[in-house]
Amino acid sequence: MRRWMIETRGGGTSEAAIQKVARDHVIVRVGDETFRLEIRRAGDSVAFVLPSGRTVTPFVGPAAETGQEVLVDGRSLYLSEMGNGARASGNNGSTQKKVCSQMPGRVVKLLVTLDDEVVKGQGLVILEAMKMENEVKANRDGRIGGMFVSEGDLVDAGADLLEFE
Repeated sequence: MRRWMIETRGGGTSEAAIQKVARDHVIVRVGDETFRLEIRRAGDSVAFVLPSGRTVTPFVGPAAETGQEVLVDGRSLYLSEMGNGARASGNNGSTQKKVCSQMPGRVVKLLVTLDDEVVKGQGLVILEAMKMENEVKANRDGRIGGMFVSEGDLVDAGADLLEFE
């Protein structure tokens, strides 16, 4: 199970986990509460129907070094993955070897090749998700020891993209 720490711009935090992903819904635990969110798709766009019946369309964009920024109804939330694998960016002092996709999408461009030396913060892969291009950055200095995707590949959230030696 993948877990994240959610931090609001005001400094409040909650732990969240995706417990199940199905074609038409996702089950998410936030703090001590579990929610079933219906998924609505329109082309490349995805929206979630909350238990209250309200529909929200999250916007995932670049964030500060602490994690991934998601805008929901104009409110910024910052997600930082906890445990269970490497984060694609913002993982200070990481010794993780694999770089994983934080979201489902399409590999638009590979910015590195096998055996390239990279530095922390350097762009590695460009993923297109929800009609936006997102740059996956190196979470540490190192040499690229494995590449698991090619340009044009479709990837799921959590898919291995690259590996450091």
